[in-house]
Amino acid sequence: MFRHIFLSLSWILMSFATGFLPIQAQTQTNSDPSGGGRPPNRLDGGDRGRCPATKTSANKNLIALVPATGEALSTAESPTILFYVPYASNSSLAARLSLQDENGYGVIKPVQITLSEIPGIVSLRLPKQLEKNKLYHWFFTIICDTKNGTNNAGVDGWIRRIEPSPTLVRQLEKKSQQERAELYIKEGFWVDALALQLEMRHTNDTGWTNLLQSLNLRAIAPEKIVPCCTLKQ
Repeated sequence: MFRHIFLSLSWILMSFATGFLPIQAQTQTNSDPSGGGRPPNRLDGGDRGRCPATKTSANKNLIALVPATGEALSTAESPTILFYVPYASNSSLAARLSLQDENGYGVIKPVQITLSEIPGIVSLRLPKQLEKNKLYHWFFTIICDTKNGTNNAGVDGWIRRIEPSPTLVRQLEKKSQQERAELYIKEGFWVDALALQLEMRHTNDTGWTNLLQSLNLRAIAPEKIVPCCTLKQ
């Protein structure tokens, strides 16, 4: 018995000394928009003047509407990710959506997408039910040049599906759409908040603008919503 007590005390002292605590004692908050984890490439840094399929000026960039750092979090089985596509063209643009696990293995066949000729914000629902607590790496690419891939525009990022707590589920059931969006933000589920706020934009443009401002994306808040898309696997 004394040996058991001694070992327990030794483990606790060692935990404090090394900074590691038992799993039961660890807590996590999702209120930080960074989400923790690996950073995304949410802004395409390529030279827009090299994109022969478009008529867009060189100061426009493809942007993923996700937090600037860390992985994005969602409660949805198949989350919806928003993108600002700045390209105008004489015909429909081709794009590609890919999804991998955290080890780089493809979990879906790359989806071919036909975009509108009109620039604006598009929403894409991932064609895959994500496993809970598993990290995924998504890639969204505009096919600017079918012969030279270096001319293509692309963004990518990380996303994880999290099971909402029973308390959050109960709170969401009793709230309005705007209150639900605010709860998602408070809990760090920015993907869900963005998708919900997009639905309300025609009635609550201020909420949409404020949300994008909190993600340092206010400049694209006035951009029109473009119906999307034709997906082919």
